[in-house]
Amino acid sequence: MICRDLEYHIKIQDELRNLLEKIYYDYYKTNDKWNTMDLNLKALGFRLLRQHGYQVPQEIFQNFKDKTQNLKPHLIEDMMGVLNLYEASYHSFEYEGILDDAREFTKKQLIENQDQTDESISELISHALEFPLH
Repeated sequence: MICRDLEYHIKIQDELRNLLEKIYYDYYKTNDKWNTMDLNLKALGFRLLRQHGYQVPQEIFQNFKDKTQNLKPHLIEDMMGVLNLYEASYHSFEYEGILDDAREFTKKQLIENQDQTDESISELISHALEFPLH
């Protein structure tokens, strides 16, 4: 029984690794695909790849900044995307200003708009603000 559980666990790990490789090479290496993603998908992909050691540059979030280098205000329309960007910002390296700015902006937006969101998202926001995934 233990041997079967171990085999299953190894199989799942291999499948996850293969999926991450596919995402990394199909999307990151062909940069134009990152630019077509919405905030939610991009932030989630970024977080998962960084979490597993892939070197995805913070610049993939550059198109969410306006001409004055501030994050675009329309982003708050997608609270799940804002939440995922907040979680992704915790995977920053030293001197990654885009992610530092994103964490500051998203935290503020999450706090200010939490009461206007769906109850299930509001619970996720509360938990993330108290205990970020990273």
